Amino acid sequence: MYDYLIVGQGLAGTILTERLLTLGKTCLVYDRANQPSSSQAAGGMFNPVTGKALTKTWWADELFSYLFAYYPALEKKLNASFFHPVPLFRPFVNEAQKDQFKRILGSEDLSDYLNEIETPHELTTQIHAPLGGLLTQKSGWVNVPALLQAWHLFLQQEGMIIDEAFVWNELAWNDQGLVYQGNSFKRVIACEGFYATQNPYFSWLPFNPVKGETLVVEVPNLTQDFIVNQGNWSIPLGGNRFRWGATYVWHRLDWESTSDGKDFIEKKVKSFYSGPFEVVEQQAGVRPTVKDRRPIVGPHPEKQGLYILNGLGTKGVSIGPKLIHDWVDHLEYGKEIPDDVTIQRFYSLY
Repeated sequence: MYDYLIVGQGLAGTILTERLLTLGKTCLVYDRANQPSSSQAAGGMFNPVTGKALTKTWWADELFSYLFAYYPALEKKLNASFFHPVPLFRPFVNEAQKDQFKRILGSEDLSDYLNEIETPHELTTQIHAPLGGLLTQKSGWVNVPALLQAWHLFLQQEGMIIDEAFVWNELAWNDQGLVYQGNSFKRVIACEGFYATQNPYFSWLPFNPVKGETLVVEVPNLTQDFIVNQGNWSIPLGGNRFRWGATYVWHRLDWESTSDGKDFIEKKVKSFYSGPFEVVEQQAGVRPTVKDRRPIVGPHPEKQGLYILNGLGTKGVSIGPKLIHDWVDHLEYGKEIPDDVTIQRFYSLY
């Protein structure tokens, strides 16, 4: 008997399985490698201070202190490179925004994260920022596809992953636990991202998936070793390559890149960069978000041993490591977790 069956090896399933194995649990993962996923198209940016009001992201102090230890340790374990801590520069849009942000900096304790840059030429002469801007520390990006590939290879080498779609109506229960394809499991956890909307056991949850598109571009002679974020963003991928993004579309939930998405991103990025570039790749994904913008973790209201981990959304690389660490400790040792992430808040919808 296995301790856990994990359905899905996206970002959530990867971090979850790694944590369980660290605790000595036995796991089997089902994941169809050629199936489109939001993790494969993710920008992977992490940023502790966001929004028009410069607010700390939810649970920021706990999440960011944890992730800066977690990802380097995982890189070492997998002998891979995917964690890229770099500053994030946010140019002021206009004088009104500059004044607003300076007032917020004067009244809120954000000194651990933000500094004002009055002379943007300290960073680069190629980003348009005549009014200066804010420089965020403890930010950066995770190369999510590289992380998933490295973990997939590890699971293959250990014989712990099956490359095929999971068929939910073949899952069964007996006196010992859950049974699937002749194997028994103590717990089954659905980490399916957007595909949870089609899961017969969890489709009743208030998912609010959103499609996003990004571009990979080549920009000659641009020396930018930091993220630029002014509504849309530019992430340095190394050399002269950058990822630009992103779009947010709720009405067309598919995996197809569009000319409208490309035009939208290019127009937005041109607000801070107007030089030459060439688009070399365009990607689309559907982000697994929830209507109250919080993750969902916990047990099915009726089916013993069946759980869900979903809704990490656009901030999955920052939310995932700490949240999943604590949730596994909740499953195994009874550790308390925040009420606003548990599935129980939605049981009334079942």
